[in-house]
Amino acid sequence: MEKIEAKPIIKSLIIVAVLAAAFSSLTLWLIESWIKYSLLLFETVTIIILFLIVNNYDVKISAKGRIKLENVPTGTIIDLTLISSSLILLIANTFQTSMGLIQLILSLLCTSLLSGYALLNVLGIRQYFSTLETAVLSYITSYTLTAFVTLAAILLPEATRIPLILGVFIGLGIASTLKHRKSKPYPTRKSFAKSIDALAITLALTFYALSFYLTYPGFVLLPGTDISRHYASSIVLWRTPDIYIGSSYLFAHLHESAFLNLADLSLMSAQTALATLNFMLPLAFYIMAKQYIEKIDARLPSIATLFWVLFTNSFGGFAWLYFINLKLSSAGQTQLQLLSATADKTYNGTVYGILGLWYVPATVAFVLLMAAIFLIGKREIPRAKYFGLFSILTAAMYLTHVTEAVVFALFLAVYGLISKNKNYRIDDAISSTLIGSIIVIIVYYALSKITPRFIINPSLLLSIIGPAMVSTLSLLFRRYIRSKFPSFKIKFKVGKAFLAKMLVLGLFFTYIIAFLSWVSLVDSFHTWQVDTIGLVPWFIYPLMLGINGLLAIIALYYLTAHGESYKLFAFFIAFMIFAFIAGRIVSTINLFFFDTGYWEKRFIWFIKIPLAVLAPLPVIYAIESLRKKKININARTVLSATLIGTIVLYGVSTTFLNFEYWTNVANNPANHPSQIEMEAINAFKKILDNDPKTWLATITGRSSSIATFAAPADTL
Repeated sequence: MEKIEAKPIIKSLIIVAVLAAAFSSLTLWLIESWIKYSLLLFETVTIIILFLIVNNYDVKISAKGRIKLENVPTGTIIDLTLISSSLILLIANTFQTSMGLIQLILSLLCTSLLSGYALLNVLGIRQYFSTLETAVLSYITSYTLTAFVTLAAILLPEATRIPLILGVFIGLGIASTLKHRKSKPYPTRKSFAKSIDALAITLALTFYALSFYLTYPGFVLLPGTDISRHYASSIVLWRTPDIYIGSSYLFAHLHESAFLNLADLSLMSAQTALATLNFMLPLAFYIMAKQYIEKIDARLPSIATLFWVLFTNSFGGFAWLYFINLKLSSAGQTQLQLLSATADKTYNGTVYGILGLWYVPATVAFVLLMAAIFLIGKREIPRAKYFGLFSILTAAMYLTHVTEAVVFALFLAVYGLISKNKNYRIDDAISSTLIGSIIVIIVYYALSKITPRFIINPSLLLSIIGPAMVSTLSLLFRRYIRSKFPSFKIKFKVGKAFLAKMLVLGLFFTYIIAFLSWVSLVDSFHTWQVDTIGLVPWFIYPLMLGINGLLAIIALYYLTAHGESYKLFAFFIAFMIFAFIAGRIVSTINLFFFDTGYWEKRFIWFIKIPLAVLAPLPVIYAIESLRKKKININARTVLSATLIGTIVLYGVSTTFLNFEYWTNVANNPANHPSQIEMEAINAFKKILDNDPKTWLATITGRSSSIATFAAPADTL
């Protein structure tokens, strides 16, 4: 490991900065709006930070007279903050006063961070996690706790709901404070694999912060978006729970309804605040990646996190290549027209929003999913506590966005059948998932007593019972049947490593053929041909998976020669294969049997998690090969920066185009409700305040979408 010192690094940094600026300069031509200057700077910094991480530099921050964190009663301060924040909100609610931004911040902290920390401490789980891991789990437990308490609160008269929720927070804060006073200090766990990882995490958070700054609050006012529909459902759930119908996203709506009523602010302010909770996405990915791949190389978790955040871009991938071709060959078209035309040929690569750009149940579910994968590798947590935490987490995943829970439960069951790896808590995870399924059934039963409109339809019932049955069979097989089978090994005339290499080379060849097929078919392909049923044509996969997909294939080839490393990546490789096969099965069912209610295209989100984990391997391998060669340090710096700059260019370009599209759309007043329409929305809100069960009939799709801002319970 190299420490960053001033003199030796300055020359290399100058070279890297010049090359980074050169690679980033394409952004000035690619992007047309004023945001290109911010993106240019961001891309340049990204290349520099990746260069430092990949080349194994580290940073050491020191300050004279710094107070040691272990001497600061952080836990007690957090608990007192929860108590005082809840008391302030309670007083504001009692006297019907609004504190504006302060009330919004306190509401967000109580419902989404502080209460979860207190619960982890009371349950005696906090000591098993680092500060960063605690932050992610505090969000998850706060979210789940708020949902459970709000579910109980909506049974009561509306005037008593907020006092009940805040009363629970105050009681939990007091209990946690007392627990801190009685408990002994416990060892501090490292949050980062390397100190420089803090820069990588900061960069990932900066990307989201920049996105929110440039697209909000304008994005909130776009009619017909998912966030407006979930906002309306959350309002209906609080106002008239007996006619609520959004049960597939129950916990997301319960949490949001509690926050909205505690914050008591406008739609734009509240939704912008909720979007900041997506900061948890890169944090959740990092702790998950660190848990598994830090042992292979300490550089991997931070690089993987940046690759996932910056290169994922939902469906994007290599869509920017077609955009360049279109921009060079088409004259007289606006940037927005070019982006839309590119989307038609690249499966919405430039317009399907970046994961995390807005706060919806799916983004919460992905935080829960990555936290669940992280917990599978945590062996030090006592079994009883592990069961409690994991079962509640999987139940919350089911009750937030059922697809992620179904995919995770089925994968866990299948992996349990084929894997003999004892390093992971597969048995405990499967058992906890079964307990979580029981919790889900109990919650749905309670919901059926609250609202007569809720009926467990066959599809929803199958999504719970099906994975539970497969999980039960997997658990029984692992515990009672597998041991009875004789252990045997298949002998091959050729080595396993050779066969694995041939398979990977075949995959690489298929990848190239698929990409070339898209190039040859691009004129006849249109997104609308497959988008309705969510089918992903085989030749579209390389386009959607992008640079991470290509690097992941190279990583697989590398792993064929490194068996020990392969074992640590096996879980993610299995998840990638499972997600791909599951997606194809879903499309087959949608095409030939019945509508599953989900689409293969959404499985790209699942596939891109293991791709990002694998993708940094060949980059590190290539840089290490350069370091071992006896070449001039300046030449080595140029080669290293060029490699990283090329990867970043191929990774972020579509992401930036997608970002530009939504910046233009969100900030265009023509896409927002007009002044007259806003007056109509406010007038309709007053009608609903007086008669919450008022029906609304609309004639056009736009009027229906705009009416959603008033949150009517029923529309025609």
